[in-house]
Amino acid sequence: MEKENFSGQFKLRMPKSLHKELMEKSKEEGISNESILFIFVK
Repeated sequence: MEKENFSGQFKLRMPKSLHKELMEKSKEEGISNESILFIFVK
């Protein structure tokens, strides 16, 4: 697969409770919302 086939965007639906938990955790850790997702996905 070539890089040009990817936009760099990924949309994800999740329960509101999980969204809230992730946002609270990112704030607690002092990192962006996007970064907290990368930590859990890796």
